[in-house]
Amino acid sequence: MKKRIFSAILAISLVIALGSFITACKETDKAVDYSGYAFAEVNWIRDTEVCTETLHLSKDGSLSYSCSCGNPVNDADLIEGYTYDDSTKTITFDAIETTDEMVTKVKVVKSNDESLVLDFDGEKREFVPEDKYVHTEEVDYNEFSFTNMNWEREIDGCTEIINFGPFGSFSYYCLCRDHKDYSTVAEFYTYDSETGTVTLEIISEDENIADTIKIVSYDNEKLIIEYDGETLEFIPG
Repeated sequence: MKKRIFSAILAISLVIALGSFITACKETDKAVDYSGYAFAEVNWIRDTEVCTETLHLSKDGSLSYSCSCGNPVNDADLIEGYTYDDSTKTITFDAIETTDEMVTKVKVVKSNDESLVLDFDGEKREFVPEDKYVHTEEVDYNEFSFTNMNWEREIDGCTEIINFGPFGSFSYYCLCRDHKDYSTVAEFYTYDSETGTVTLEIISEDENIADTIKIVSYDNEKLIIEYDGETLEFIPG
């Protein structure tokens, strides 16, 4: 009789343990799907002073982040995947091990079909989709110190950010959503150093958009421009 009771208890325990194991496996193997987000399944490109970076965030939570020189960016080869928290707009990288070069939490400042802006521990990096990326040997403004830098100014309690990429990419946006986002108006520019004129490649159908910016002056501490009838002063971001 005791043997039967023991056998029954053992069988029940095994069933419970097996059920818990299966449930745990299901929770562990629960797949993520970020296909509904604009940042997923796109080759995002940006130019830096030394190379061109490519970031790809897959819908299943895997990623790659490399430089045209062949090296991973910020030791991204040690990152197995990522998770995204929509409530905080935060991407968290799952790293095998962390290094001094690595940033494990990245803030999504802006994400749409036209551009992706990420905040890497205070450094804002702007990417454009591969099919909109333009980089030609004829367009290289690295010699001008106002390029490849986020310039900021405060307006009505919000921060406006303008960036002239070294290879002709352009962005101008405000961190407050109720302000106009000029990144949806123009994404590229050409610069005439003799006249100080920036000519924007307008993509908006709004005929009232100004298509030129006058670079009045710039140094390492200040950028002054004239745009759409206003004189605007920025400082490094």
